[in-house]
Amino acid sequence: MASYRYRCSIPARELGAEINNPKADVLIFAKPLDQDVKWVLNARKHGRKVIADFCDMHFHLHFYSLILESANVVTCPTKWFAEQIRLQFGVIAEVIPDPYEYPEVVPHCAGDNLLWFGQGMNIGGLERIGNLIAGYPLRIVSNIEGAISWSKENMLDSFAKSDIVVMPETAPYKSANRTIEAIRQGCFVVAEPHPAINDFPGIWIGNIKKGIEWAKHNPQEANARTRMAQAWVREWYSPKTQADAWRTSIQKAQSCSTLEAGIATGTDG
Repeated sequence: MASYRYRCSIPARELGAEINNPKADVLIFAKPLDQDVKWVLNARKHGRKVIADFCDMHFHLHFYSLILESANVVTCPTKWFAEQIRLQFGVIAEVIPDPYEYPEVVPHCAGDNLLWFGQGMNIGGLERIGNLIAGYPLRIVSNIEGAISWSKENMLDSFAKSDIVVMPETAPYKSANRTIEAIRQGCFVVAEPHPAINDFPGIWIGNIKKGIEWAKHNPQEANARTRMAQAWVREWYSPKTQADAWRTSIQKAQSCSTLEAGIATGTDG
């Protein structure tokens, strides 16, 4: 799962942290589940610190609210998400964006070969813009029938064979990780407006068809803009940068006995 890679395995690797050790001094519950409640309560009972990391707006579920209320520190991947947590619960969450996973590749937009990738549950966004991308070569990597199945190897191959990655609008709480990876892999990103990416330099934000046509007829400028975006991503979304933000959150959890979260030193913090 993307949430496991971005919110657990990559940060743990950078921090030298263990995964699934319930006796640790500080426990970070990434994308918490119902069965995590007993571990959260047990940790607090024995004086260990808890960080609750949310990447989905599932606060209608009782265990989400219970874990949020029990945590020393709350984290999430975007400013929009943090603002919703503040408005709904009065809790100031630390913003720690998803880091990039894939290597940086030279920008290579040279035509109109399109790529969309993501979970099948998000396919509605692609279907919604179907009339805008009709007639263009389209590659889909997903867990839906007829698509290229997800694997790191298939993703790298699909990025290499694509000029443009299309990003239809998704739920506003979603992170920028797919846009970040497309930029890293040298594809020109054509996206609809979204809170997580509206401040990104270099990418096209607006009408999908107009963006595709512009990139198709201006490939050199499109690649120059992708290089600009890559510099931005390299600076703000590296695993090291986000590990530093996690380290700040861990230190904050260790220093408090009640919920006293603040904005972390991450991309959005």
